[in-house]
Amino acid sequence: MRYALLAMLTVFALALGAPASAQNFSGWCVDNGSTGCMARFIPFYGNSISWCEEHCTLTNPVSVNRMEAKLYDYTCKSDHSGTVISRVLIHTKKGWDGKDEYFFITNDRISPIVRCP
Repeated sequence: MRYALLAMLTVFALALGAPASAQNFSGWCVDNGSTGCMARFIPFYGNSISWCEEHCTLTNPVSVNRMEAKLYDYTCKSDHSGTVISRVLIHTKKGWDGKDEYFFITNDRISPIVRCP
């Protein structure tokens, strides 16, 4: 009986705490709103994206309770800062037209994610 209870608790804990499967973002772009050192639309390549002088990877997605969102580990390697590890939230919401809208949210930016033009 004790083993059956332990097995059920293990399955329950894994179901609640298991990270969501990795997502391929190819074909999607972060919309910067304007050009700077990069084009307006910055494309994803799988789970990676390259900004001015840095390349970043999104890993270990976890679904956020009561939100249409996933939280990712966000690891960036840059020419000037070395490796920086932070987090990024990919959030989905319904627009006024009923279509899904996606957002790329970090500590210092909120940018729409759109299909690459």
